[in-house]
Amino acid sequence: MALGRATMAPRRRHLRQPVLVEIRWRRSDASDLEPATISEISEAGALLLTDAGLTLGEEIIIEITTPGGARPLELTSIVRNTRHPEGGVGVEFMRRNSGGLTRIREVIRRLVDQ
Repeated sequence: MALGRATMAPRRRHLRQPVLVEIRWRRSDASDLEPATISEISEAGALLLTDAGLTLGEEIIIEITTPGGARPLELTSIVRNTRHPEGGVGVEFMRRNSGGLTRIREVIRRLVDQ
């Protein structure tokens, strides 16, 4: 018998921070960078606002330059969601070793604090 209560498991392990930052990205097999915007970011992934027609499972490289940053952080990413209500795609950051994870956290801190 149903009691009228439902519990929902959280979809994400990492809280996404709202940001609005211009970035550049490219497909892993391309060299030309395309401009886009990120509207949410966490240490595990981001929401990339683009109408480039990316497909699920596609590998892309995202370059994020923080305010005052000398060089961009380059993140290998996999497209995980192509049906976001805002029209973007959800991406998961790959190969986050301990040094890379620290750098991602610092980038997020700088983006949120700007």
